[in-house]
Amino acid sequence: MAAPATSLEVTVPTAHRRFAAWAKAGVLERLHREVFDHLGAADS
Repeated sequence: MAAPATSLEVTVPTAHRRFAAWAKAGVLERLHREVFDHLGAADS
């Protein structure tokens, strides 16, 4: 059995396409909001 890959190699064009798709879908805004909601909850 082969050892698992030590990294997930992704080409620049693939990374760009995925980032653009996530940005268009609103993933980055939701992630930002979730992180700050979580950090705010940690202060309580």
